[in-house]
Amino acid sequence: MKKNILNYLAMKGAYSMQKLVVTLETVTPLFLGGADSEPELRPPSFRGMMRYWWRALVGGTLGIKEMELKEKEKEVWGDSQSGSPIVVNIKQPQKLSPPKLWLDYPKRNINSDYFFWSVQRRKYIPPRQSFNLQLWIRPGSSGSFETLWQTYASLWLLVQLGGIGSRSRRAAGSLRFVPPLTEMPYDFSNFMLSATTPKQLAEALSHNIKYLSAELSRMYSVTSSPQPSKDFDVLHPQLCKIWVVTADVPWTSWEGAVEGIGSAMRNFRKNEDDSKKIRKWKGGDPPDTIQTAIFGLPLPFKNSGIVNSRDHNRRASPLHLHVSRLNDDSYVGVLTLFKSNFLPRNDSLKLSSSKVRDKVEAPSNFYLIEKFATTSFTNHWEVQL
Repeated sequence: MKKNILNYLAMKGAYSMQKLVVTLETVTPLFLGGADSEPELRPPSFRGMMRYWWRALVGGTLGIKEMELKEKEKEVWGDSQSGSPIVVNIKQPQKLSPPKLWLDYPKRNINSDYFFWSVQRRKYIPPRQSFNLQLWIRPGSSGSFETLWQTYASLWLLVQLGGIGSRSRRAAGSLRFVPPLTEMPYDFSNFMLSATTPKQLAEALSHNIKYLSAELSRMYSVTSSPQPSKDFDVLHPQLCKIWVVTADVPWTSWEGAVEGIGSAMRNFRKNEDDSKKIRKWKGGDPPDTIQTAIFGLPLPFKNSGIVNSRDHNRRASPLHLHVSRLNDDSYVGVLTLFKSNFLPRNDSLKLSSSKVRDKVEAPSNFYLIEKFATTSFTNHWEVQL
């Protein structure tokens, strides 16, 4: 899309159009339910994840600190004192396949279970279920077209890089856009990726992420290159890496993609095992660090205890695993690594089975995750940010 969006809108007289409707489709099993544990597409869950990706985009583009980001955040998403000017609504699919337990899925195996083990007894929304998601500006609110545009940008990032529901950082709940777009305030056709190869997808992701950042810079009149904050996840080349990955033989199903990525991670972490360090720690000899903790906490070790943060219950993985279906019906993985501070300053690691209180530092870098992404797959393409 070569034209500046704001100039394009002025020329087309599109500022009066304040609504957006898109059709989305599940790519991998989506584990998301209401109070009765039945699978349900819930607007608050979409709003929460869109807000996360909005923070990543705006934080990386503007280079602002968290407190300043919160001021801009409430203009789009609201806070405890004021509601959001944006309404998120989902039209539930009319013919939803009967929900089943993941435990009963006939094609599950040790590699897919490596990602989905904690939701084995949960019901899920299966792949290839389509539904409409609607965004509009609340009547009488302070929302502007720029507000709606930022909301769509966050949805686009969620769909291309992230997921919805439980285990969404481990390939569950991946989505895709289904063209054509039902209602749009302007031509967003360039954002409906038409890649048929992993390389094309990597190039398209790079182009569109750069475009979103440039357009946001124009909206906020950013003229210099900002220094990003490490206090939260941001889309910035210094603090984020994205790869498109596949096997030597392209994956022809979502099961193949999930199993392939799961097998790669399982084998990698087996080779990078910290069990010896854990046993020594349990016996009173704590290590300098546990490098595999960088994949997320808590980190269980069979018969040896659980490694966790000393001051926090958990630390979500900095690595998002997403499955994309290309236009030729093949499947690829999209790996997104955020290099924000792994733990707060002065926090450290602890072992549940150890009485030793010596300080064990958290991993100081993300080398191990980068090694996984670049050595575990026959083919990988880095997305240039």
